[in-house]
Amino acid sequence: MARCDCALCQDCVIIGVRAFLERELREWEPRIAQWKEDRKNSAALDLPRGGGRGVSCPLPLPTPGDPVPCPNRFSRSRCPGIVPLGDCQQLAPDLTTRWCEAANIIFFARSSFLRCPHPTCHMVIERIAPSKEPAGGGGGAGSAAAALCDSLREVDLSGRPLSDAALQDRAENRYRCPMCGINFCAKCLAVPYHLGQTCAERNAPRCYYCEDKLPAGWRETCEQSWKKDKKSLRRMKEAALRLQLDVGWCRSVEEHEEVLQLFSTVCDEEDCRSRLQAACTKKLPCGHRCGGVRGGSYCLPCLKDGCGGEERAAGGQVLPSADDFCAICMVEPLDKAPCLLLGCKHVVHKHCAEGKLRAGYPGPAISTKYLECPMCSREMSHSLLKTLIEEPLKLKAEITQKALKRLELERRGNAIGALEPGGEYEGRPEAYALHTYQFFMCFNCKKPYFGGERRCAAPVEEENGDDGGAENAAAGDYNLAELICGGCASMASGAEECKRGHGKEYIQFKCRYCCSIATFYCMGTTHFCDVCHSRRPDIHKGRIAPPCPGPSTCPLGIPHHPQGVECYLGCALCRYNEP
Repeated sequence: MARCDCALCQDCVIIGVRAFLERELREWEPRIAQWKEDRKNSAALDLPRGGGRGVSCPLPLPTPGDPVPCPNRFSRSRCPGIVPLGDCQQLAPDLTTRWCEAANIIFFARSSFLRCPHPTCHMVIERIAPSKEPAGGGGGAGSAAAALCDSLREVDLSGRPLSDAALQDRAENRYRCPMCGINFCAKCLAVPYHLGQTCAERNAPRCYYCEDKLPAGWRETCEQSWKKDKKSLRRMKEAALRLQLDVGWCRSVEEHEEVLQLFSTVCDEEDCRSRLQAACTKKLPCGHRCGGVRGGSYCLPCLKDGCGGEERAAGGQVLPSADDFCAICMVEPLDKAPCLLLGCKHVVHKHCAEGKLRAGYPGPAISTKYLECPMCSREMSHSLLKTLIEEPLKLKAEITQKALKRLELERRGNAIGALEPGGEYEGRPEAYALHTYQFFMCFNCKKPYFGGERRCAAPVEEENGDDGGAENAAAGDYNLAELICGGCASMASGAEECKRGHGKEYIQFKCRYCCSIATFYCMGTTHFCDVCHSRRPDIHKGRIAPPCPGPSTCPLGIPHHPQGVECYLGCALCRYNEP
């Protein structure tokens, strides 16, 4: 070894080198991690001013010197020899690499140099203290000079003039790498530089859910209510229950304290507090928080990248990452609200699933799409959604039964190709019936009734070129009180009911202005289909459909009154049963 004539075997040198490197790393790495955290969160960590070496709050470690001294502990005189870095790399490559990385951090933290944060550049750049000038301009010009200075003041990306603190921070911390060309902050190494904000403003604590900045001293204020009782398990539990936090899994003071600390990371907005109160706060074996719902039996595997392991492969299907957007709202990542693992093994926000079920189907026609998972179109199933989905599933079963009855009547006269072998809906008559027929909810009797085929709801071309686009686009504007089934409409208009015992359930009227089944009964006198109700041919006479071509090609298949006249079709079952 250099400057040393000690005779040592290779194994002893390896043991000595590894012992020395491990000892230094045990001292360095925790201090470096703490220094990085303080440097990120503290506003007092300033870069050198006036050309001095070292930052005002340097890393509390001496600058690294020679690598490893001679491991000969039995020499009578102090051996001046060292093990060169190249030899250390061969004898203990893993520890030497970590030692070099830590030594570089310590060196640059205590010097007037910095390194480009680009992962492929790392060019060394010297920090030069900026010249100090008064922020408001020079003396004798008075308010005119100050106004001129303000008009020439640099602006941020949103066009707002930079404050004095932001200007000073830009002058001291904004650097551009001459090699790769990126601009970055020399204090927090943000790329690009955070123009218009100081490091303290950019790295201020934010709410975990909405990511709004927390007020100054927010965490200290929140912790005052329970820190005085942190040694009492009973009082800690009472404090958590008072804040409505999930502590059912906690068994020790430390676990209660961890849950209470979560309270200080959330702002006082009602939505954010409700999310925290509904969230499971249990810590998973990997150290991350559970992303599920409180209650003990709704925990999820860890969704953080690199965690979860085999648990994330649920039923041969890999669960999403915590950073992926919720498939329902497509606005927030999954970790920004308590989540549910549905029966189809997809993960969605709990409040999004509940909101989707509460909103129901859009428009007047009954649809069951809102009951389905947006990822796989299977019905959403979870024990927490049972009360919300129970009634919609009953309604779906009812309209499915009515649709199959309608399909049976249709198949008596003609074969349906989509249901034949090789067809799109082979072996799936329920899916075909729900896709083909549309139903509406009667406002009077609160029962679903048939409203024609869905293809009949497509816009009808006008001979005069007026396609009524504005009215068709506003099809969502409707009055629930105008959705009247044929039976209730027949009673209101004095028409006859079925005399063959079919009741009023299958009574139908024709749309007054086209050859379609009526779904709306307006003004107590007029029947509209879904399309005509939005196009309003009663107001715009040019939008009345052309005359019926006759029973052979008419969608209804029967003779009827001309367009513009009310027409009672009678019982649908009787029509299908007769030639």
